[in-house]
Amino acid sequence: MATSATRSGRPGRLAEWQDGLKRGAKRSTALVGGLALIAATMLLAVALVSYRTSDPSFNTSAAGPARNWAGQVGAYASDALLTLWGPPAGLLLPVVLVLGLRLLRDAEAGRWLRAILLSIVGIILIGTGLALLFGGAVNGLPAGWGGAFGLSLASLVEFGIAMIGRPAVAEPFRIVAVSLLTLSGLFLWYLGLGLRAE
Repeated sequence: MATSATRSGRPGRLAEWQDGLKRGAKRSTALVGGLALIAATMLLAVALVSYRTSDPSFNTSAAGPARNWAGQVGAYASDALLTLWGPPAGLLLPVVLVLGLRLLRDAEAGRWLRAILLSIVGIILIGTGLALLFGGAVNGLPAGWGGAFGLSLASLVEFGIAMIGRPAVAEPFRIVAVSLLTLSGLFLWYLGLGLRAE
């Protein structure tokens, strides 16, 4: 009787031990992933703040070491982000930081891919508004205020505004377009940020 109870108890203990091991491994993975995302966010923030057009990057074949505070990797990363999305690319950092903090706290990460995609669309819309407001070329930025995506969409909006033909009518349309694009972009970015009560 005691032998059969012992035998039946062993598989139960083994299952509990395996479940505990799986939970521990899952938690460790989430912890490492969260720390990696937070570290990457901080590194990208430092890289963007210390961006220099003279550093070797995708757009510049400069000789010598990178003077970016995050080194060669930071020079290339900041150049890529600013080329694609312009200064609004910095809005991607809080989204990644929130995801990292959720993983670190063992909270539900949610639909992280949707969050990043929404944020990127929002960033492109904000960049388009900035490109319409300030124009294309800006000294010290590889692709102006809007980045490549913002400049491309801004040129389409400019084409549509130019079709109006009358400056007195076209200028209010430009102001409305800048406002709508920027506010829509901020709204999408906020949705992507996905802040919750906790």
